[in-house]
Amino acid sequence: MLLFVNGTIHTMDPLNPHPEALLAHNGRILDLGSLRHIQEKHPGATLVDMKGKTLLPGFNDSHLHLLGIGMRLNQIDLSSVESIEALKEKLLRHQGDGDILVGYGWNQEHFKEGRMPSSHDLDATGILKPIIIHRTCVHMLVANTLAMEKAGVFEPSGLFKESGMNPLKDLVPPPDEKALAGYILSAAKVLLSHGVTSVQSDDLFMVDTSLHQLVFDVYETLERENRLPLRVYEQTNFKQYEDYLKNIPDYRQDRTSDRRFKRGPVKILGDGSLGGRTARLKEPYSDDTGTRGLLNFSPEAVRHLFQLCDEHQLDVAVHAIGDEMLQIALEALEPLKHAACRHSIIHCQVTDTETLAALDRLKPVLHIQPGFLNGDIHMAPSRLGPKRLRTAYNYKTLENLDLVIAFGTDAPVESTNPFLGIYHAVTRKDLKGFPQDGWLPGQTLSLYDAIKHYTVDGAYASYDENKKGALKAGYYADFILVDRDPFTVAKDDLKDLRVLETFVGGQSVYPLD
Repeated sequence: MLLFVNGTIHTMDPLNPHPEALLAHNGRILDLGSLRHIQEKHPGATLVDMKGKTLLPGFNDSHLHLLGIGMRLNQIDLSSVESIEALKEKLLRHQGDGDILVGYGWNQEHFKEGRMPSSHDLDATGILKPIIIHRTCVHMLVANTLAMEKAGVFEPSGLFKESGMNPLKDLVPPPDEKALAGYILSAAKVLLSHGVTSVQSDDLFMVDTSLHQLVFDVYETLERENRLPLRVYEQTNFKQYEDYLKNIPDYRQDRTSDRRFKRGPVKILGDGSLGGRTARLKEPYSDDTGTRGLLNFSPEAVRHLFQLCDEHQLDVAVHAIGDEMLQIALEALEPLKHAACRHSIIHCQVTDTETLAALDRLKPVLHIQPGFLNGDIHMAPSRLGPKRLRTAYNYKTLENLDLVIAFGTDAPVESTNPFLGIYHAVTRKDLKGFPQDGWLPGQTLSLYDAIKHYTVDGAYASYDENKKGALKAGYYADFILVDRDPFTVAKDDLKDLRVLETFVGGQSVYPLD
């Protein structure tokens, strides 16, 4: 038995918000209350001195790509480059990294050239290897001429979007079982270092459909061998329409077990990204009136997949960034019969009066990524224009609809650090403190609610609201020790909070000494 004392405890349980001590035993929280009461009731516990630090529930990231985080650790990180010239220089420094160069994380909004990179830019490096570089949103990539020739495709700009990327992605040799396990475990280390003890992850998006069963098998093996150090609720993305039709009838969602790896909702990738202008809007983009974005499935196909999942009592989690895609998803959700299902919308960035009314009526769970504000503060005004912007990224408006809002990061699109998302949600500023008074400041959230969305609400989204998300007797002993109390630091300092130690099932899993 471990008895945590001499620190501040925030339980996120309104009935017992700040107990003096917490007792953990056999993977669960056994008791919370005064130190004297617990020691009298449970003698012999080992004292853990928190030395004045702060204990919080472990964070639950409601939407990311765990496998993708691990994969990106083995690719060329272009997220910090601020020009196309700098991008080319970084590729040159890594030109010996293998038979195919794969980079990720670039964002043209950060480039001083103010444009997308092109195949001509990549060819100009003189690197005689196929080069593929993924935009930060992972909904588009740029390839050099050698890569296009090898893939048997051609586009003058070298820019490929959504399913058009597949022939280029197929150039990268598929990972085997050992590599997949390595990606999962290396990603888990990063997440645990940021206090993330549970994730809801779309991993199948990151690999070819031929590897989907292998991904499940690797998770099952890690679970069986007690090597999976955090909890994973899979948002299962079958990717192709025909594969949904084939797999949904036999798919079984796990809503009740205590396993660390559980199969969760069926994930549907409805549209693309706002930054890449592939999110589907009702009206053309304000800065490119020739496009409204893309739909990955027709409205009829979306409705059919929702109905099929409903027939098999499966939750649907649908990626919807643009207002038209959101409307399609909500119209597909409306006639479903199984009220016990917890269907969800991932992203929900662009809303309007009509979709807000439907959200209020239908009450889906929302998976929101406040970390998007860091870049979208600068990009969204030009994409959407002033009218649409008034009802975009409206976190407080959505909260006032009494919706369950589960925060996440969409990593590797954004950092895995939840404290950055919490900072963005309560300040509405980018990481440099812009704008001084916050962007759409009426949409700021309280610190308590921001943490609740990263803990309690994330647990609800995976049917675990009676097992985790708060620190209560009988719940999993998943918690984190933080260097400072978030409720006493200045809001602008929230982004600088550090996790000192992470516990999953009562075991210290970070740092690994």
